[in-house]
Amino acid sequence: MTRPYHLSHERRTPHLTRREIEIGKLIADGLSNKAIGAKLMLTEGTVKVYSSHMYRKLRDLDKLGRMNNRMAVARIFEEGLPCRLP
Repeated sequence: MTRPYHLSHERRTPHLTRREIEIGKLIADGLSNKAIGAKLMLTEGTVKVYSSHMYRKLRDLDKLGRMNNRMAVARIFEEGLPCRLP
């Protein structure tokens, strides 16, 4: 099965889209999906889709650990996620 995203094997960094990074930063700021949607002019459902894609990419790299997805993403973005755009 081909993955819909790429990983840098040398540094094991996820290739997140610009929108995923934008949403990740807003999650780190503590905004809800509804608030993120309002800020970016997206539906709450669309924010959830982008978030789930980001969570899956980070989980595949074992960056989420055993934490709640939102808490782990907030921590990763606060620490400066080493990510690369595709």
